[in-house]
Amino acid sequence: MHSFETQLQTKAVAAMNESLVYNLLLLTSWGDTYLNRKNTQELRLSGEPSTIFNNKINVGSVASGNSSCQAILNTEFDASSSRFILTFDSYDLYSSCSYFHVNIDTKMSYSSETVYSFDARSAVTALAVNMGIIKVNQLVVLAKYIFLEMPDIPYYQMFDSKYPGMDPIYCIDPSVNNDNFCFMDFYGNKSIPTLNSVGNGYYSYSYPVSCPKCCDTIDYFDYYYPNCDEFVFIFGLIPFYTPVDLFTFYYKNKDNFATDFNSMAYSATYGAALGYFWYGSVPYLNFDFCNNTCTALGIYTGTIYYNEYFSSPFYYELENGRCNNALFDANAW
Repeated sequence: MHSFETQLQTKAVAAMNESLVYNLLLLTSWGDTYLNRKNTQELRLSGEPSTIFNNKINVGSVASGNSSCQAILNTEFDASSSRFILTFDSYDLYSSCSYFHVNIDTKMSYSSETVYSFDARSAVTALAVNMGIIKVNQLVVLAKYIFLEMPDIPYYQMFDSKYPGMDPIYCIDPSVNNDNFCFMDFYGNKSIPTLNSVGNGYYSYSYPVSCPKCCDTIDYFDYYYPNCDEFVFIFGLIPFYTPVDLFTFYYKNKDNFATDFNSMAYSATYGAALGYFWYGSVPYLNFDFCNNTCTALGIYTGTIYYNEYFSSPFYYELENGRCNNALFDANAW
């Protein structure tokens, strides 16, 4: 028990200088195993994607280059399976959104609707690894693979034991280059999940801004980045055209990947999520970060009213989750 408490205290201290996203991923993904009188026990925190993202407002679409797809019909979150589901008009998707280079999954042959979905449990698990909250070796291995194009980079198919039934994710073998990196398979495309909390922007309430971690002066933070404690997010996937593109991007940015990737991908996922509302010029849509070797799926998800902070099915609330000890501080819960 001592090891568990020590590690948890270390994470709690780190949480005081981290964003709402980091602290929610801590609640959904962190855990530890230990021996208790020769019996193995596992302790996990109570955060659940099925609760955090079960919001009344879900708006999403796909984008690439300087264009956002206008074919979206509906975006929803299925709490029973923890899946985001995006439904498109098939004709418009094929005719005007062909730049989104992801294989198509239709409800039936010649269906008028095309559906994309992804497992939020898989996304938060990969995010927790990529942001340094957990390690690859804390996950369960299902199989080992190599890419023919890059045989010197073996990777594992894995899952988190907290989430039986989740779609597996894929993680580079950490013993090769001391990597701690995972990605998802999105209809055949290797994809990196991304998550940003957003507030009402200072210059225009129409454009949610990506909330930074913390500011030295809290009044300054709240003035320029209001509502950054609210459960309002841009959730996204960044599918790369080829595995080589994905690994080239990762190794180019490896040193700062854990801290910088969410902000790097924000403009792309923001443009994908909310570009539906702007016909023509989409604010902030930018794929320079990946040298235009990727596309984006983005979802704006949030509650209808502020002051809803449920993080687990036990109705725990993380009311002040940004820059706070989210694990022990009474002001956070």
